[in-house]
Amino acid sequence: MNKQLILTIISAKELPRTSLLVDDRHKYLSVFTAISAKFTDYPGDLIDKAGCERQAWEYLVFKNEAEATAAGTKFGQLCYKHKIKVFWANAEAGVSGTTPYAFIQNPYRNLEKFVAAFRLAAPTYTKLGFNGFSWQRTSDGRLLHDTALIKRFDFWSSMNYGTDRPSIEHHWKNKCFKYPDATIIPMIGVGRIDKSGNVWGFWDLHKRLLLARPEVHGVNWFFGNGAKSQMLVGHAHHAPLVKCAEELRQAWNA
Repeated sequence: MNKQLILTIISAKELPRTSLLVDDRHKYLSVFTAISAKFTDYPGDLIDKAGCERQAWEYLVFKNEAEATAAGTKFGQLCYKHKIKVFWANAEAGVSGTTPYAFIQNPYRNLEKFVAAFRLAAPTYTKLGFNGFSWQRTSDGRLLHDTALIKRFDFWSSMNYGTDRPSIEHHWKNKCFKYPDATIIPMIGVGRIDKSGNVWGFWDLHKRLLLARPEVHGVNWFFGNGAKSQMLVGHAHHAPLVKCAEELRQAWNA
């Protein structure tokens, strides 16, 4: 199967244990093809034991070209240390210079500098994915990315969350397929329920959308912000994540 089933976590501490005596998390993690984690306490041994590919991500924050270059160098070198196959550049407000961050004059140029420095510092086998704001410009018109810049990445993984089905479906095409020539791996929610009772993700809808677009190269689930029970339990609106991954694996292998 060429399509990736990526689990993105903040920390391995989020992953539920099925036994108090033995750490057997690798058993259920083996349903995924890759685990993406932050470099702090990088769980390389657990990822290897699950038979998954080592991937990583970081929330980028830089306000000028010098800081962007330093960040690209730093994370490229960490990819060497941890033998990372794909690094996901999470380019949100810390790159665009929007609330809660201070204004940034040229976020596009900064991101260019980041990519250039990363490519120089990272192993040649490490691919680079864009995982950030899908809109091309800030509300005041500053350019964030375009076709030329996204071509410098290996993957496009825009975030398509949402707490209601109509908005998720409405934005699916414009967010996930903004750059149709890119290698597309959408990032979706896992059905976590927030403190207000909102559900972030609906598996029947996401599954239908993913399977309707054969050009997608996989899926990237963001497992964080209190999603712990969604791994093995789930609820009426979203199946357990291990079941979702298995369903896609079977459908894409059929």
